[in-house]
Amino acid sequence: MAAPADQLATMDDDDRFDHPDFQERYEQRFAQYEKERQEKAARRQRAAEPPIDLASRCRR
Repeated sequence: MAAPADQLATMDDDDRFDHPDFQERYEQRFAQYEKERQEKAARRQRAAEPPIDLASRCRR
């Protein structure tokens, strides 16, 4: 098992909590996740609506 110092040395800067922009990037990613989640929910809601019965709307 690697020592913690070795692990930190090999860790990508984007994954480090002590990176100066970590909080900002986290909040951006979270906002993007929430937006995608709402869009998916809206698509599911539209898909769940019953199709329009055009035959019943035709004039006789």
